[in-house]
Amino acid sequence: VPFAPLDSISNLAAYYVKQIRSVQTIGPYTVAGYSYGGCVAFEMVTQIERETNEKCNLIMLDGSPTYVSWYTESRVSRGKSPTSKNKSRDVAYAFAYFGMVCGKLDYSMVRNFC
Repeated sequence: VPFAPLDSISNLAAYYVKQIRSVQTIGPYTVAGYSYGGCVAFEMVTQIERETNEKCNLIMLDGSPTYVSWYTESRVSRGKSPTSKNKSRDVAYAFAYFGMVCGKLDYSMVRNFC
């Protein structure tokens, strides 16, 4: 059994996509990721959609909602982020930001979905 490559999120995602396709050759696919796995899941969906031009379902579960909420509130209180009346949306954007930073994702790809 080969080991999953851990040198990059892109390579890890490609490995998992290959494993999925060994069981289910065509979509539709629903990919879910928890915490760090959310970054990997996002990259998997990006690769599948790029290769097949087929839309996938992506589920990203936050592994640390308390931290993300604290981070969002502290940025607002320090004047680093605009004040918003929609705390849930602000936290969702913060989580997406963490995913982009951790996964070294291109913001222009994500921006189209917001």
